[in-house]
Amino acid sequence: MRLLIILAFILTLLQFSCTSQMDAKRDAEVYCNCMEKNGFPDRRIYAATICHAEMLKRSRFYRVFFIDKRDEELSKNLAKSTLDSVQLYMRTFVRNIPISMRESAAEVIMSTMDMNLRTGKDIHFLMDQEMLLDTNFSESKDSVKMKNGLIYQDDWLTEYYYKNGKKNGVFKNYFKRNRRLHVLGFYKDDAPVGTWYFFNQDGGLYLIEDIKGLNKNKEVRRSDGVMVKPPFMSYRKEYDPKTGEIKREGLALFYKNVEDGFYRYGSWKKY
Repeated sequence: MRLLIILAFILTLLQFSCTSQMDAKRDAEVYCNCMEKNGFPDRRIYAATICHAEMLKRSRFYRVFFIDKRDEELSKNLAKSTLDSVQLYMRTFVRNIPISMRESAAEVIMSTMDMNLRTGKDIHFLMDQEMLLDTNFSESKDSVKMKNGLIYQDDWLTEYYYKNGKKNGVFKNYFKRNRRLHVLGFYKDDAPVGTWYFFNQDGGLYLIEDIKGLNKNKEVRRSDGVMVKPPFMSYRKEYDPKTGEIKREGLALFYKNVEDGFYRYGSWKKY
């Protein structure tokens, strides 16, 4: 008798899971059609706002994911089996949405949430946001916590691309005042690589930095007289942002990333 009960329970779960996945694929198709109908990609934020609202009305699982489980009263009535099915639904839904549409959806959803969520006080929501942007979502606990895809920080002023929890790909940072591009660079396995570009708030280029990799033996004297050996090297070219003329260039040593200050090494050319 116990065996029959267990089998019946398993069959019910399987049926529920299959249903949620089929619903998710169908809803993903509806969502994509809605985005295109409302002007995506030319009006991506407008389209994402409209279609997010439509999905909240259309799908119970979608609504639970974004509303019910974050409401203090509604969340008390959610069974674990429901939450598991909702997670399965959203994983399937997200996998059937193009990444460009996911990014627009995540931007709209973040903008409608309380500011506390943007400062990291709601860890569950931030993990949900990462799921929306994740291109390689896995079932394991470790991978749920591991960042993948495009991640926004600093109130959408900073963009990182992550792969398996490490920064890999294009990095962008924008000025808060006018949202113009401030820094454009690249990361590989959390380390800055390639050529980095720096602009002022008027769009003038004032610095080009070529990352040279690890610093093996070069030391510089700190302001307090102590000799230090920063782990990274780069070759910097500084420009007049108004005229575009180069002002000086030379080798620099720095810690962690190129935005956090540097030490000039050796003799620099001045123009």
